[in-house]
Amino acid sequence: MSAYEPFHQHDLTRFAYYCSLLGVVIAVLGIFISIFAAISQLGINVLQMRIDQLGDYLNSPLAYVFNISLLLCGAFFTFAMGGLIRQRFSHSADLLAIFGGITGMGLVIVGWYPYNDIKPHQVGELIYVVGSILVFSMLIYSFFYCKMMCGRITLGLSILGLISGIELLRHVNLGDLDYHVCDHGDCYLYPVMWLHSLMAIFTALSMASTVMRLGVSRQQLISEI
Repeated sequence: MSAYEPFHQHDLTRFAYYCSLLGVVIAVLGIFISIFAAISQLGINVLQMRIDQLGDYLNSPLAYVFNISLLLCGAFFTFAMGGLIRQRFSHSADLLAIFGGITGMGLVIVGWYPYNDIKPHQVGELIYVVGSILVFSMLIYSFFYCKMMCGRITLGLSILGLISGIELLRHVNLGDLDYHVCDHGDCYLYPVMWLHSLMAIFTALSMASTVMRLGVSRQQLISEI
């Protein structure tokens, strides 16, 4: 190992951590700003619609904020997962990073093609949901085989995220790749979308802390050698 290698790995750790954190902060700010703007115009009914309708330029007053925040969040999170892969912690960490990168790319597509471009938007939505399901599944697996990557809180978030993600996929219409229209007997779909997004945000924060924790453990191992 070269003398430069420990410092190089530490830089990658910080890069992955701060990119993950920045992506989550941007997404949270964009979502909350869009929600408050929509509530001022539509009232509390905002919470009874699809969360991605906050990016609808025809009905959401700050749709551009929502779409740009998702685009930036996805880009930063993808960069973070690339930094995680470069560190080669373990095969499990590499798989988690690949799945996280898929999720981030889905968010980029969703932000680039807003709700008004429903076909490419829904493709991005499906990539995002499938990627998040893979991330949640990998974290649940890691709880039993690599506890450093997944603690009890992350496990709980991942289980809820996995259930909500699978429920979303169950309601996809294969004909147009869109979700089935919510009717009186099936209106719990939209709250599930909000729950899935919330679990994804908290899990992304957890993954950011995991990246830093893995980096610290590597630094301790190097210092002991």
